[in-house]
Amino acid sequence: MTTELLAPAGSELALQSALIAGADAVYFGVSQFSARAKADNFSIDQIGMVSDYCHARGVKAYLAINTLIHDDEFDEAMDTVLKAYREGIDAVIIQDKGLCALVSESFPDLQIHASTQMNVHNKDSFHLAQQLGISRWVLPREFSREDIKASIKLSQEYSIGTEVFVHGAHCVSCSGICLFSAMNKGGMRSGNRGDCAQPCRENYAILGQSGKISEGAVFSIKDRSLYHFLGELVHMGVDSLKIEGRMRSPEYVRNVVSIYRRLLNQILAETSVNA
Repeated sequence: MTTELLAPAGSELALQSALIAGADAVYFGVSQFSARAKADNFSIDQIGMVSDYCHARGVKAYLAINTLIHDDEFDEAMDTVLKAYREGIDAVIIQDKGLCALVSESFPDLQIHASTQMNVHNKDSFHLAQQLGISRWVLPREFSREDIKASIKLSQEYSIGTEVFVHGAHCVSCSGICLFSAMNKGGMRSGNRGDCAQPCRENYAILGQSGKISEGAVFSIKDRSLYHFLGELVHMGVDSLKIEGRMRSPEYVRNVVSIYRRLLNQILAETSVNA
């Protein structure tokens, strides 16, 4: 049994930290079309550097192009994918179904991972994912244990890999496709365009007829950690365990990846012995 540990690389130092800590793969963005637009990110000319740096160490590199693409941006988005393809990137992570269709048609041997924001979650969307040539999808962060089990079973029927967020920010509304930020911050900061203002992490007051009922972080109250459920996820058959954090520091990336690496190694070793 092999289960991938996937780490964020929001900067060059974070990339180095992820590999030192033992990541099997990293995901990163460039200056355009990244759901973490305010991360340091990389320039399009650095895609080859990231790819070579990872491959020299036996690590896979995935490029995130995971925002909705406007009509006048498709040429630039496809140029970015072409650059990534030529530089040997292992997969692209995509939200926009139109871009996904173009990439699948233009680069049939390039792996496509459906971003959690593509919202693949039922048989109809799995059928569409299969038609679009998607090889892996990222499960919504709000899925329950039962949802994850059912999704893995369905994924296996369609021969599509599964990826689960195990640590980091926990988006509370449909894995980031909500319009809370866009509607709450003057309509200019949309999560679907890589610029979520995270209004769900602010404090709010709940009011009733008799006055204030409660106050605090009533939407998103804490980060996500599935550390204590890692063994269960591995035995369910999850293909990739994803750590969120392209906006985090290199120290954070190194520490979190190291902790999950040690536990995952232990789980896989025990699984091998008991097989």
